[in-house]
Amino acid sequence: MGLVSTCVFHTLGLVFIVSKKKKKGDAQNYSAVDSPPVDPFESLVATYFQLDGYITSIGKWFWVWDNDKHQPGYQDIDVLAIKGSETLVVSVTSNLDDKVAFKRNGSLDSTKMNKLLRFFKRAKRYLTETPDYKWIVQDGRNVRMMVVCANWHEKNLAKVRSVLQSKKIELKTSSEIFEELKEKLVEAKERGLRTNDPIIRFLRLWLKRGPE
Repeated sequence: MGLVSTCVFHTLGLVFIVSKKKKKGDAQNYSAVDSPPVDPFESLVATYFQLDGYITSIGKWFWVWDNDKHQPGYQDIDVLAIKGSETLVVSVTSNLDDKVAFKRNGSLDSTKMNKLLRFFKRAKRYLTETPDYKWIVQDGRNVRMMVVCANWHEKNLAKVRSVLQSKKIELKTSSEIFEELKEKLVEAKERGLRTNDPIIRFLRLWLKRGPE
């Protein structure tokens, strides 16, 4: 039995299922349903972008079968954000070292760096090859790649940021996110934003309470 992908077609109320074997070199080319948010930091990052006017999607799983692999590799886009002519593909991580790290001799860990670069390459390929999504990354749009981290080593931060910038990948830390969120929440309140979003409601209470 080979690996099989399934497409569903609706015609006159009937459902037809057509199976297509996956093969090396293929990539998923159909839309995906968001996964329920389980990582609170990912939800916070999505909220941050929403307050800046973006429409966001969280946890879009897709597969790409690289020619040098024995089976398809499944990954998810942590946060996909769209505003105007801009598209952000965001990789959210608890530890920056999991994405970009340096060895004891000070050299870059190329294995981790290449893994991160492959992720963004695969994500863009998936979006490009999916008819419903290809407009998101089409020519003329500003497609940005970004890493957002919750924790990092301060001594390496500038070095990591420089390495990522050389690969055209942006970096934001949780500190930067929180500082900007304070301003965005004030602006949202002045505009009269009403929401039941639990993250925004918690942040408003946190800001209202102030420092101990």
